Amino acid sequence: MSSRMFDPLLPSLLSSNMNFTLIAPDRRGFGHSHWSNPTTGPVTFDTFVNDLVSLIEHLAPGPFVFLAASMGCGESVLAHSASAYIRENCKGFIWIGPNMPHGERCEENPDGVDPKVWDFLVAGLESSGRIGFIKEQVPGIFRTDLEGNDIGREALGFYEGLVAMADPVAVVRTVGIMRRDMVKELEGLVAERVPVLMLHGDSDAGMPAGGSSMVVKRILPEAQLKIYERGGHGELAIDESLAGSGANEDLGIYHTHAKKVAEDVLEFLRRVLDELK
Repeated sequence: MSSRMFDPLLPSLLSSNMNFTLIAPDRRGFGHSHWSNPTTGPVTFDTFVNDLVSLIEHLAPGPFVFLAASMGCGESVLAHSASAYIRENCKGFIWIGPNMPHGERCEENPDGVDPKVWDFLVAGLESSGRIGFIKEQVPGIFRTDLEGNDIGREALGFYEGLVAMADPVAVVRTVGIMRRDMVKELEGLVAERVPVLMLHGDSDAGMPAGGSSMVVKRILPEAQLKIYERGGHGELAIDESLAGSGANEDLGIYHTHAKKVAEDVLEFLRRVLDELK
């Protein structure tokens, strides 16, 4: 929803003794980025990928690592395949709660996301009670129903504001874009042998690890997978009886498990830097 959702991670990452730059972009239509302008055609997953490729090629950071979450994980894979500069300089992927390899439940992935989840999400965000719907769902991002995950009313209000400020057209249309399958693109990474670290909550109700990260690991057997106890993701509740229970939207371990996430990210970066020496 916004690069500001990663605020809990940034101080820990930047206080390390490692010398690196953090680039935290806002996806089109979210944060401080506009959804469209008079010259913008239909926005697709390729639009998001082209935005990311253009930014990286313009900044030309040299060797770098992708740190992506949910839908952003698929964007990082597609950007890698779309740009020779990125393939040359990307030295690793860190994926938090990846929305891959299947956008929704299918015969190949019976543990994937129920399509009703996406339909429920769209219905709530298109309704006249959109703001109230967001307020009901945000606690599930962080699985605040589980012991140790209470982040406080002030923090919840901050995240509610970030979600509510996103362009409403962007939010609804992005839900449809997120359903893209990524199997072939992931298979294309096998020969690249780029290091991959996946971080996933064991209480992710919307994008369970068994239907995403564990499937990705079967495609990329050398990838490292860490499961976080009491960690959420999640996606929006399928019906009203689940609302507020934790089967809710987007990812939360970047806040509830921020210290551990930062430690795992820095450990991965140190290994990458050692390889570059």
